[in-house]
Amino acid sequence: MHGLDTYDYGARQHDPILARWDRMDPLCEKYYNISPYVYCANNPVKYIDEHGDSLSLSGSEDDVNLTLRVYNQGLGGYYSVNADNNGILSLSAVEGKNEREMSSSQKAIYDVLNRVINGKGMATIKIENGTNILIGDINSFTIDIGDINAIGTGSDISSISVLAHETYEEYLVQTSMKGKTESIINAHEKASGVERLITGSYLDPLDRSISNGKMRISVLGPNNDIKKTVYIHIDKSNNVIGVTR
Repeated sequence: MHGLDTYDYGARQHDPILARWDRMDPLCEKYYNISPYVYCANNPVKYIDEHGDSLSLSGSEDDVNLTLRVYNQGLGGYYSVNADNNGILSLSAVEGKNEREMSSSQKAIYDVLNRVINGKGMATIKIENGTNILIGDINSFTIDIGDINAIGTGSDISSISVLAHETYEEYLVQTSMKGKTESIINAHEKASGVERLITGSYLDPLDRSISNGKMRISVLGPNNDIKKTVYIHIDKSNNVIGVTR
């Protein structure tokens, strides 16, 4: 445009004549072991970076793998979520599977993962297990995958619905809502909407309380009346030990 003749990759401009970026990667501080001027970790044959951003997970290999396992169980084998050596996630279709056969829940899970993995903005989620963090802490960008995995399966709340909630919430706070007032509350409400698409049940995003080792969550009906109550049981170390649905 106007004789500039560079390729617009969103995060950076690339000069095809010099075969160079015209500026440093704005997210280079997240990858201090890689030159700030390289593309796709200097391996463009293996990786693609459409917008110059991504979603990544940090934590132990076992905890990251457990997180990926929960994601992939929710996708039902139609799509696969994987992490490279830097924890950067990718989402790909599974060969031989017809995505039109996906359930509404699986489609909702795919939609939110596609949005945070391939959308605009860079987010990093810290994966812990067995800590005193209850499910997730938006201030430190951390989730406890042990708590999430302990929630198990269920019609109103499940491991994948909670993980999708936490993933989308972290993504919103770190990207589109960064620096905005009341961003955490807004992100939490939007993430609760994602849970609703996955399970079909609307868990009250604000009216939640903890007492006597239990977190009480109201399941709302079509008129925002309390349809039923779900209890997440917690031990003294803030670890989830079960759910009463």
